Amino acid sequence: MDLLDKVKYNEGEDRLFLVGDVINRGPDSHKVLDYLIKHPQIKSVMGNHEYHFLQGFKGAKWKKHSSFNYLLQQLSGSKWSLYEDYLKSLPYYMEDNKWFLVHAGLNRGEHPSKTDPEFLMKTRIVVTTKGLYPWFDLYKGEKMVVFGHWARRGLVKSGLVRGLDTGCVYGGKLTALILPDDKFVSVDAHQQWYDPIKKRLNWSI
Repeated sequence: MDLLDKVKYNEGEDRLFLVGDVINRGPDSHKVLDYLIKHPQIKSVMGNHEYHFLQGFKGAKWKKHSSFNYLLQQLSGSKWSLYEDYLKSLPYYMEDNKWFLVHAGLNRGEHPSKTDPEFLMKTRIVVTTKGLYPWFDLYKGEKMVVFGHWARRGLVKSGLVRGLDTGCVYGGKLTALILPDDKFVSVDAHQQWYDPIKKRLNWSI
């Protein structure tokens, strides 16, 4: 909400898209989902956290995570079917005439409709005969690609690729890309919600 205030978001005039991972790690995932469900004009792609949550509910080992168990507490009850339906509705990518929006990355030379969804949600590094590279170093498409996912990499502005994950959950920043101005706008995190070194939440469940 701080970021929307800073960019002066006007829901009657602006289009707002999210790069996924709208749940988990923070204490108010249910409030985020309530807001997005109440504002269906805001669109998001599916991130690996949404994907793993839906898979974990079916018995994956993700259930061992304290954050997952907290999510179950938050998202269970009378609204569970509403939350589940919303999460299941998230597309793996979105496309405009000038851009692609994806959580993690695109496979070089391949339209995302032809790509394994797990690649779209999880990839960072690709393997080539010449070595390992960030996926976007190999992107040669004509459309801008906007992605999140890679918090430790931080802000990316490389050719037609824009990476927005600036580690808010780690105590960094939350960042938006304003188009067509191609301008980044950020706000500081209120606190470190998750310690990536100790791999634990920094708030009480």
